[in-house]
Amino acid sequence: LVGEGVEETTAQAIKDMAETDPNVEIAAWPLTMYLGPENVLLVLGVQFMPAISGEDLANSIDAIESRIRLRYPMIKRIFIEANRLGAAARAQMEAASSPASHG
Repeated sequence: LVGEGVEETTAQAIKDMAETDPNVEIAAWPLTMYLGPENVLLVLGVQFMPAISGEDLANSIDAIESRIRLRYPMIKRIFIEANRLGAAARAQMEAASSPASHG
């Protein structure tokens, strides 16, 4: 179990939870790793709306982390890579958001 990622259904649910935030355009496929039986590391790239304020960005990140921790308490460490990028970066993010691109 240690070193493995979460199940695909869990990863999809995490991605979906991030994308329900009104300030999120798209979330990349989550990168996860079990560090112990009840200890998961999560790295999540999130493309936010271009005009989002710093305060709204911080609030959205807090809300996303709270939703994830509430549903998946074994996820102890969450790192959200927040992006506010243009069209080229958005295309890369969309390509990285599908499970097929990860394996």
